Amino acid sequence: MNEVESSGTVSKLPLVIAGGVVAIVLVVTIGLVAVRDPTVYEPGTPEAAVQNYVQASIDDDTDVLLSMLTEDLRGKCEADLTRWGHGDRYDNGEFRVELGDIEITQDAAIAELTFRYASSNGPFGGSGHSRDHQIFLVRIDDVWLVERATWPDHLAYYCAWDDR
Repeated sequence: MNEVESSGTVSKLPLVIAGGVVAIVLVVTIGLVAVRDPTVYEPGTPEAAVQNYVQASIDDDTDVLLSMLTEDLRGKCEADLTRWGHGDRYDNGEFRVELGDIEITQDAAIAELTFRYASSNGPFGGSGHSRDHQIFLVRIDDVWLVERATWPDHLAYYCAWDDR
């Protein structure tokens, strides 16, 4: 009955089975991509510094975050970080961060980040948006430190994170 059924039509069973296999493979692939561990960058690189900076901010770890700032920026922001915190609180949904291009010139680097936000609010289900940010780093005594950043952006109102 594989080739032609008694009525003279081609059986759809192989097509249905193939479609099911493709669907299962697709679901498994999406699942693996969704739960994979984040990339871990080589310690001592600008990428690792950006990753640690973002994670410290998300975790509200003021001590780690302050240790990652240049002395000048730390002096401008320490009181406000302690008072106001630093996590990305203006969006109640979930978000993920993607490290884009990073331009390194000797002892300076500019990292491009994209924050992708998801929200389950709204009459039609989830929605989302993205925002691009930059982290400016300098290397001091072989340690990459944040000199200026546009994220977390609510801190721009409390201390001199950017040139607003």
